[in-house]
Amino acid sequence: MHPASPVWPDSAHPLYSHLRRKTGTLQRSDSDLHADTVRNGYLLLFGTGGFFVFMMYLVVVSKYMPETGHPVLDFFRSDMYYSLLVPCTLISTVFAVYLNWLGLKFFRHN
Repeated sequence: MHPASPVWPDSAHPLYSHLRRKTGTLQRSDSDLHADTVRNGYLLLFGTGGFFVFMMYLVVVSKYMPETGHPVLDFFRSDMYYSLLVPCTLISTVFAVYLNWLGLKFFRHN
């Protein structure tokens, strides 16, 4: 038989102060939060659109362009490996980052 352990109320436990999160609340107005959300939304939208146009140029358009004399553009024109590696790697990276975030949420809230 194990000896009975003392029953502590939650706030009186010796480790309570170490286990408790000590973060303050943000004191921001609703208009600041709305402005940040709108700005971040537009940045994400334009960044995604620019990335899509750049990748479509690398994967599709650059293969039909003539030699330009620019070493970087000519490299992507003649390359069949790296121009496809970047979009495929980013898809799997986004999936891995999402799973990492999900695992962190399960760990913190379980």
